[in-house]
Amino acid sequence: LYKICTVPRTGSHLLCSLINKSLHLNIQKQHEPSEYSISIVRDPVETISSMVAMNKFYGKSYKNDIEYHIEAYITYMKLLKHSMVIIKYEDICNKQDKIIDFFSNYFQKIVS
Repeated sequence: LYKICTVPRTGSHLLCSLINKSLHLNIQKQHEPSEYSISIVRDPVETISSMVAMNKFYGKSYKNDIEYHIEAYITYMKLLKHSMVIIKYEDICNKQDKIIDFFSNYFQKIVS
């Protein structure tokens, strides 16, 4: 089972959709790394901006902002330490063909 491990607002929905559409694989999203986990890193300022915009649009709030960002930082450190693959958010947006080629090869190696 392939898993994408991220903090919220870093592109997991976009990457899962891209992989599912192109490679016909279902990817599970979670916030704790595991074997074969894939992580996405995004500029923290963009992540915070995205969270603020989403909260305003949907009228939701997760937690105290400071508490949330401390937890997100700790999660990022865990993900960077334990993930098998780390992808930049910008690459998911701007280099989708390369991302799909990479994952096509990566998943074939795992299965073999």
